[in-house]
Amino acid sequence: MRTSLRVAIVSVLAAACGGDDVVAPDAGVIARPAIPSDTAPCVDGSYWPETLTSTDLPVIVHYQVAADADTAATVLGYLERAWTIETTQLGFRPPVPDGGRCGPDARLDVFLWAGIEESYVDVLGPNPATRYDDQYAYLVIDPWGPYGGPILDTTTAHELNHVFQSADDWSDLPFIYEATAVMIEDEVFDDDDGYLTQVADFAAHPDWSIDRDDEYQTWFMYGAAQYLRFVRDRYFAGDARFVGALWQALRSDPDDEPDALDALDVVLAPRGASFRASVAEFARWRVYTGDRADDAHLEEAAAMAPPARVAVVRATGATVPIEPMVNGAAFVDLDHQAGDPTAVTVDLVGADPRVAWTVQVVPGTTSDGDTLDLRAGPVTVALARDRTLVVTAVAAGTVDADDRTDARYRAQLVIAPTGS
Repeated sequence: MRTSLRVAIVSVLAAACGGDDVVAPDAGVIARPAIPSDTAPCVDGSYWPETLTSTDLPVIVHYQVAADADTAATVLGYLERAWTIETTQLGFRPPVPDGGRCGPDARLDVFLWAGIEESYVDVLGPNPATRYDDQYAYLVIDPWGPYGGPILDTTTAHELNHVFQSADDWSDLPFIYEATAVMIEDEVFDDDDGYLTQVADFAAHPDWSIDRDDEYQTWFMYGAAQYLRFVRDRYFAGDARFVGALWQALRSDPDDEPDALDALDVVLAPRGASFRASVAEFARWRVYTGDRADDAHLEEAAAMAPPARVAVVRATGATVPIEPMVNGAAFVDLDHQAGDPTAVTVDLVGADPRVAWTVQVVPGTTSDGDTLDLRAGPVTVALARDRTLVVTAVAAGTVDADDRTDARYRAQLVIAPTGS
């Protein structure tokens, strides 16, 4: 079971990123009683004797001293904006009223904790009135720490989204919590593009499973928001409201069924798609990032790091070993230089039969990408321009996508000049 979710914003962005009318609180020399790091806010609320309540929403902000009243008002303002957008526009459920388990009443309790240098959501236990794993949640924010100041707005939107997630499911795949919350940051504060730094970590590991849990060693799970943005732009014409329905579909039993991938199948089915089918198309869209952005694929693609390449191969040919995880991809650029053959043949040999392989060439002849049918052998690819080969592996046969191991599946991409 998940116990807490920490904020996912890189602190080095603090000087560069901010949303509308950002106020950067300054801890200054305000004297506050020290709060031991192991304090449980809902158990010992005496460290936060001051409160500010919303007149419109069931939210109460707890803070330490009267001098922090302006900061509390700033945080409450961000909470009210994020709450309104995330519930009324994006379809999330509000938090489960905690019945006084935390704070004086059933409202959502938000604690401003100076010096903890993180922001997080934690839960107090499951709601016994439902069959799914919704929990009573509370929120801690350090407005003066590395996730405050100019990025306090997106920190608040991100963490509040974790609160809303707790109203549906608190025991699913880690990536879906972080990817969703990062996507929501940009939905609430559209001019704040801090998520692009996390996308860079995601782009550095395209061979990893989209839903891989790297145990928070990198920003990969946060950068997986790029996949949700693809779902939004490809299947929902840029409308993020699907994400509220996604989280309702995530409601699961004690065995975590359905999980995030099942829920994606639920929201994609009416669009004639599935998570499995989306893997190869998402990989193709990822090519159109950075200096290859074309304004027809991902929003803000020009500012996104492109996926790492396994190799760059000239038309003179090469054999490139690849080994993605299930639901991962390998990218190989075809580089045509003066005097090189104008076409190559492409084949995939020694491919592990436990997964299903898809080989695409991007751009395609008359589209954004062509899928190569290699069942009868090598296929000729023209090189009037530089192109990229994209190889994806999805679960098939004895491989279950729910196993979520870091197993690698090997194949060799054989590129040869025509006539050789």
